[in-house]
Amino acid sequence: NIMMLCTAASRICLLCCVVAALSSAVVAMVISPSVASATKSAMELSNKANIDPSFADEACKLWHSILCVNDDDIPLPLPAMPAAHALYASTLARVGRDREALVQHDKSLLYFDKCKTSEQITKAEADVLLAKSKSLQRLMRYRDAIIVLKDISSRCHAPDNVSWLRICQSEAIERAALCSMRMGDLDSSILILEDFEKSTHHDENLNPNVAGMLGASLLLKASSKGKNDESYLKALLQYASAAAVSPIYSWVHHLVTDETDFSPFDSFTNIYAAFAEANNSPFDDAGLIKLDDKVRLHSIINEYENFWPFGYVLPREKDALAREWASKVDSGKLTWMLKDRAGYG
Repeated sequence: NIMMLCTAASRICLLCCVVAALSSAVVAMVISPSVASATKSAMELSNKANIDPSFADEACKLWHSILCVNDDDIPLPLPAMPAAHALYASTLARVGRDREALVQHDKSLLYFDKCKTSEQITKAEADVLLAKSKSLQRLMRYRDAIIVLKDISSRCHAPDNVSWLRICQSEAIERAALCSMRMGDLDSSILILEDFEKSTHHDENLNPNVAGMLGASLLLKASSKGKNDESYLKALLQYASAAAVSPIYSWVHHLVTDETDFSPFDSFTNIYAAFAEANNSPFDDAGLIKLDDKVRLHSIINEYENFWPFGYVLPREKDALAREWASKVDSGKLTWMLKDRAGYG
């Protein structure tokens, strides 16, 4: 994931800069040689883990030994603590330990508050909030993710049109709307997108992915209601098709412009809704459809027994599992693994 790599790299750079900026005398007072060496190793391992997750476990152990031995201690200079906890969080998330990552995200944000010199959100703080929302999303805590994303959007309001603030705000809005869709609340998703579009005063610089999602969401609603504002939909989707990162909007625009009859539009309704439901989908990664929802993944490809392991969805299929268990309990061949519905692993 390119965004994950870039964000983690920026945290490493930030941590290096903060530590390097301090005079050697100050560093000597604050960081013992063993902590400095461990921190350097942890940063290097976290960087490697972005490419190869096998480095993540060792990195996480090192970060834990540095940051989590004593909650009353501050092992690094205060300005370095937000980046250190954020880097630890991103390494945990890299290997699917999102519940633990949330704890480190919150610690990072706490240190941002302690170091704050103004009320304006910084890019580093916004990155941590976005990363926190992604962990919540992967854990299917969509309502909590929406709260974080709306907070980002409100704090990234940029009257002077600072580019990174605008980009961050657009991403937060897009993800908040997607979380609403994943809860089956299309109306709330449309409301989030429309409010943002109105707040930009229909600016031509509206994020194309936001425009595409709004157009497709309105079309999805229209396909069930049997009516739509065709010119408005086409304008949004044409813009998204030409400029958006995700190819999904090119497909939607093609359907709109080539179909003479929008109703019943079954192919669009079913496929787009399926994409929106997937916890990690073309909306999240334009080049790859990945399903973090293991129950959904199991349901889709369970028929391919040659490569997909035999399994049961609990508690829905607990009686079938009990029968299977009873029939083979003495065979010595039972090897069951219980997996959470959400997250990696």
